Amino acid sequence: AALEKAMQIPCFEVGRANFLGTGNNMTVMMNDVQFLRYSTEVNPRIWGTGYVDGSYSAAPILNVPVTINAVTGGTMTGTFTVQNWNTGTWGAAVSGAGALDRTDNLGSSVNVNFKGAAAGSYTGSTTGSFSGAAGGVVTTK
Repeated sequence: AALEKAMQIPCFEVGRANFLGTGNNMTVMMNDVQFLRYSTEVNPRIWGTGYVDGSYSAAPILNVPVTINAVTGGTMTGTFTVQNWNTGTWGAAVSGAGALDRTDNLGSSVNVNFKGAAAGSYTGSTTGSFSGAAGGVVTTK
C-alpha cells in the first residue's frame, strides 16, 4: 500500500500555458507547459513540458535570469536562469508565479508558484538554437 501511494503521479490536467522571454543573449520559449493534479485534489502539484527551445546570439552569461511571461494560459511570470552552458549541453533553473487559467471544470483560475529545472542541448559555437525539456513542482497561494 505504501509503495502504491508513493508511485502515484499527478496526471489530471489543471491548465496549460506557453511562455516567452528575451534577454541575456537569448530568446526562450517554453510551450505546452502542463500543470497537473491528482484526481482527488483541486490544485496542481507538478508542471512539465517537452518543448523548451529558442535561439541565442552569444553564449548566455551564467546565473543571469531571463524573465519569461505567459503568452497563453494565464498571467504568470517567471525566470529562466541558465546555470550550465558547456560542450553542447545546457541546464537552467526555472521559477515563477501568477494566475493559471484552468482547463478543468474546477474554477476559472488558480494562483500558483512553480519551480524546477530545464535541460537540453544547443547547436552552434557562437550563435544558434537550443532545445530541451523542463519540469518541477507547484504550490498554490
